[in-house]
Amino acid sequence: MRRSAILVITILAAAVFLISYIADIYGKSAEEYYIEGVKKYDKDRFGDAIVEFDRAIKVDPRYAPAYYKMGCIYIVISQPSKAIKYFEKSIELNPQYAAPYYSMGEAYYSMGKMGQAIKFWTKSIEMDPKFFSPYNAFGDMYLLTGKNTEAIEYFLKAIKINPRDYHANFSIGLAYQRLNQYQQALDYFQRTAGINPKLAAAYHQMGATYELMGETEQAIFFYQKAIKEDTSHADSYFAAGLAYEKLGKLKEAQDYLVRAGEIYEAGGEREGFSRTEAALEKLKKK
Repeated sequence: MRRSAILVITILAAAVFLISYIADIYGKSAEEYYIEGVKKYDKDRFGDAIVEFDRAIKVDPRYAPAYYKMGCIYIVISQPSKAIKYFEKSIELNPQYAAPYYSMGEAYYSMGKMGQAIKFWTKSIEMDPKFFSPYNAFGDMYLLTGKNTEAIEYFLKAIKINPRDYHANFSIGLAYQRLNQYQQALDYFQRTAGINPKLAAAYHQMGATYELMGETEQAIFFYQKAIKEDTSHADSYFAAGLAYEKLGKLKEAQDYLVRAGEIYEAGGEREGFSRTEAALEKLKKK
């Protein structure tokens, strides 16, 4: 019994010594390297962040957060298979942490494996019912597949946890717009703009909603507001051009459509450019 206790103590002491030795070689603790990695990650310096997270893992191979953030990088750079390996390791080391389950779902979703994605998003919610990201993931999935009522249900759950989640508010607006419930759509687009006043897409969708309601001048007002926030928002130039055409203001229509075409062409958006060229050709015949 005494020998067993001495052996355990010896092994623990050796482990502590090894970690200290590695930390001395690298100069910092795993947490310090992790913090540096997060700073670089937040600035989209993913290559530099990988170096920092890798150092954190070398200093402490059981430091779960470094594996998780490494997986997040591989999601961003579209390498989901690599991401999954890091998320699995993070879960192995800290199975109570909800975020890796959610991110694992995102990785599988990007690979088109919906069943696996749903499994891991559900597990993430089970681990932490107040973690709003998996609710948004379900909402996005339902919105993309045209199940607007189900999408609203999940986005509302996200908002209940985080009322200032502008993505969820904006997406509810889109869902209501598709359900032809225009006033509700406007309410949520307005909430979105209140949370993120610089988001051109919110004003653009207000314009689109007013246009669906037959209020063309009000639609133009919001398209112009979107352009004010983002002078390269080609969709708003294009939509404003068509709206001016409806009002018979052909000069304004041409000006906005030409600008839309320039932005689409500069951004390599062939579909948008072709659509704009067709609209200008139609306008010339009037």
